[in-house]
Amino acid sequence: MFKKSLFKWLYVSCLWTLLLSVKIIFGQTFNIQGNIATEDLTPVRYAFITFVDQSDTTQKFSAITDTFGSYRLSITTAIDHHNLILLTAFKLAQNYPNPFSFSTTIPYKLKTPSNTDVTIYDLLGREVKKVTIGAQPAGEHYVSWDGKNDLGEIVAAGIYFYRLQAGGETRVKKMIYSGTLATIGINNPEGVFSPKKNESRKTESLQEFTEKSTLIEDSYVVIIRNTELTNPKIRSREIRDVVIRNDSTLNFTVKAEISKSYFPLQIGNEWSFQFPFWTPSSGDTFVTIDYKIDKKKEVHGKEYYGFNYGMPFFPNNLIVEDLDTVFVRQNEKGDITLLVDDSEWLYFTFNTVLLDSLVRTNIRDVPYFFKIESSEDTVNTQVGSFANCYRILSYFPATKGTEYFIWFASDFGPVKIYYPAFDVTYRLVKINIQNGRRVR
Repeated sequence: MFKKSLFKWLYVSCLWTLLLSVKIIFGQTFNIQGNIATEDLTPVRYAFITFVDQSDTTQKFSAITDTFGSYRLSITTAIDHHNLILLTAFKLAQNYPNPFSFSTTIPYKLKTPSNTDVTIYDLLGREVKKVTIGAQPAGEHYVSWDGKNDLGEIVAAGIYFYRLQAGGETRVKKMIYSGTLATIGINNPEGVFSPKKNESRKTESLQEFTEKSTLIEDSYVVIIRNTELTNPKIRSREIRDVVIRNDSTLNFTVKAEISKSYFPLQIGNEWSFQFPFWTPSSGDTFVTIDYKIDKKKEVHGKEYYGFNYGMPFFPNNLIVEDLDTVFVRQNEKGDITLLVDDSEWLYFTFNTVLLDSLVRTNIRDVPYFFKIESSEDTVNTQVGSFANCYRILSYFPATKGTEYFIWFASDFGPVKIYYPAFDVTYRLVKINIQNGRRVR
């Protein structure tokens, strides 16, 4: 009994060793590197990037970008998993070459003997070419296409889809045809799409397929998303049909996450600030000003929101005299811009990549500076405490006394303003936000 168990254990161990050895012999490792940046070329630090094999989504390869937005990872493919050994997957591979101007080859794998159909469709879903291949054994096969439809006519250049149907399963992939006449055949690039009568259909041997395996391009889905440390924050992006067949440098562009929550612009949003004031008749007192978004207008296809009383923290007279209201919007990068004379001017941004960096801009040809000094301050007010606030220093350098600090809280906008030249603090005493979160 002991000898029988020992023999069984040795047999299984040898079998797994053999399979692993085959994987090592025929497997391929590709080194992938590149950079992730926003549309304005800002490197994205500490973003999470994953390559997912489209034919087997359990195969994932991931990395995190460094402080320069660069990443590096290795993708390992193996004949045992993707191709011939242990035939456990029904697979339609990416055609090659792609795009193509002559013959293109469509590799596929059957896990069981099956009746096989391959159909090509145009971008509108109309059938262009269909072939009923018939019974085929399990294993690797391929067809090639000549860019002709069922009537023998050359089709227009463009994007096409090819569908494999066999054994009750279906797979679809996309290819690009540039419009040059070629040929089409089944397991025979020299032949035509439908084999001649009584012509045997050749199935490649393992050696033949291995010699050609570097031509079969594996397709991946690339997923890029935020981590807790990603800076600047980005919108998650998914890129499909990324073809890998050798060591590659792949750069990706993503969109920055719009920081709408730090200055919610919507009709009805209201902030009330109170500050100390002195008059000869009343002496020391307090004045309360209500700033409310009560209008909006469209200029050059963009929506701008207007305040009933200027805008909190905005020095109107430095830009234009007798400005009855201020219109602002937040652009695609999260910057707050002003509308003056139907032109847009940068006012400030919440991009922490600029932390501690002095940014110089111009508003109506008046020089203006701002600096994000912190993104972690806590502000206590009469309506509550706000954590992780942005503290921004703003000023017009040509005018003394315009320096001021403003704190923005997530989801609530401005919650505190301080003018150091006068040692005056504008304190938040009421807030009403029309985005599902109201504080009074």
